[in-house]
Amino acid sequence: MWVGRQCPVRGCRAVGRGVGLLVRLRPLSRNAIESEERVVSTPIILVAGADGDERRRLVDALSTEGYAVIDEATCADVIAATRRDRPDLIILSIDPHELHALDVCREIRLRSGVCMVVLLENGGAREIVDVLEIGADDCIAKPVGTQELVARMRNALWHSAIPEPEPIPFTGNLEIDFERRMVVRRGKKIHLTPKECELLQYLVVHRGRTLPHRDLIIAVWGLDSHRDRHHLSVLINDLRNKVEPDPAHPQRLLTDAAFGYRFDIPLSES
Repeated sequence: MWVGRQCPVRGCRAVGRGVGLLVRLRPLSRNAIESEERVVSTPIILVAGADGDERRRLVDALSTEGYAVIDEATCADVIAATRRDRPDLIILSIDPHELHALDVCREIRLRSGVCMVVLLENGGAREIVDVLEIGADDCIAKPVGTQELVARMRNALWHSAIPEPEPIPFTGNLEIDFERRMVVRRGKKIHLTPKECELLQYLVVHRGRTLPHRDLIIAVWGLDSHRDRHHLSVLINDLRNKVEPDPAHPQRLLTDAAFGYRFDIPLSES
């Protein structure tokens, strides 16, 4: 539900999310939204949480500050609302001890680079660290005053507008075209399944970082999936057969024992 100012006309936000041939990487992050082509003057804030009274107070306060505000009833609805309404920032009020509360934060970050400020009920330093490690831009233990919240929001939005460094192009004998779900290895075109493409794209965007099994499963199959490490391992092996010159001795799709997988660019191709 829209509250406050009318939703402004938005620029094309999909432009920066594609990945070109030879993989001139455009990371799937908040900065992937092309700042030069955005036509937004009023930031759009999505407020979500189980406490209706708290949401209404936040909506009123932020509308008074001049923001366009979307009020979402529950945290579970925020993922669909993020895709639908494309907010600039999410304020998510959670109790970290409730079932799936942190999973909601994790899935938002896996699926979107939108700014996320988490308001924490019944949480201490350990819970704040957990939320920040998941990928929130800021985490505040409640209660919090309006002035402090707005200041933290502005800080998060300001950092999100800082341009990222130029992406690193791929060289060597591997080309990837995510739009057409295809890799070209030594001149041979090899098509990827949708799930192979999703997994490879997520690994490539976070190249050089080992990603936990759980994060990869959520990124490919979703929060409610019953897939496990075996399904992930099968998909990784299928990908290795398509992107590795020697799948038995991988150089790109690497395993970190008992933790997860990462994508590396071999030194010979960097």
